[in-house]
Amino acid sequence: MRTVLYVDGNNFLGKLRDVFKEERAQEPLWDQYDFESLFKQILSNLNTEEKRIYFARLKEHPETREK
Repeated sequence: MRTVLYVDGNNFLGKLRDVFKEERAQEPLWDQYDFESLFKQILSNLNTEEKRIYFARLKEHPETREK
């Protein structure tokens, strides 16, 4: 069976920002940050064929406002 890891980029980035803030460290330039190396380090013992990070914004559909 094939195993693919999907990471919600918005939540992940939010947590990273929290960590930098708690450590009183300066945030890096996120568009230049080496996410691949970070994933290799922290997920080295996880056996996956593929790792994907995605960013999406939720949009409210007009018909669901009342639900």
